[in-house]
Amino acid sequence: VNESGHLFLTDLAFAQAMHEIDPEFGTGNRLYAAPERWQEKPELSYGSDIYSLGIILFELLAGQLPIGCGTAAQYSPENMQQSGHLLREKNPLLPSAVERVIARLLSRQSARRPSAAELVPVLMALEIETFGQHINPTHHRRVA
Repeated sequence: VNESGHLFLTDLAFAQAMHEIDPEFGTGNRLYAAPERWQEKPELSYGSDIYSLGIILFELLAGQLPIGCGTAAQYSPENMQQSGHLLREKNPLLPSAVERVIARLLSRQSARRPSAAELVPVLMALEIETFGQHINPTHHRRVA
C-alpha cells in the first residue's frame, strides 16, 4: 500500500525453490488455492485466480485466513459459513456490500465467480462507497 492508499498486488507464487515444490500439488501456495485446484485433474481458469484474490481480501479484512485454508476440506459449506461469521466478528464495521463481494469471490463453483471485467467496476464502486471509512480488522494481522 503506497502513501496514497493504493494497493499493489504481485503474485510471486512461482518464486519457490525446486526442492520446496510439492510433487502432488505443484507450484503455488496451498493456502490460496481454489477448490478446483484440489481435484485430481484440475481445470483451472480465471476463476481460480479470482478465488485466490478473495482469500487475500478476506485475510486483509479479517486479519486471518478463512477457516480450513490449505486443505481440500476448506470448501465444506460449514467452513464457509464459519468463515462468514469470522469475517463479521473480526471486522464488525465491514459494509455488507464488501462481504457480499468476498462471498462471490469465494464461491465453490468457478463459474459463479465474477470475471475480472465484472469485478473491476464493483470494486471501484465499493472504493467510492467506503472512501474514508476505516474497515480494518479489529485484530492485528500477521506481518508478511
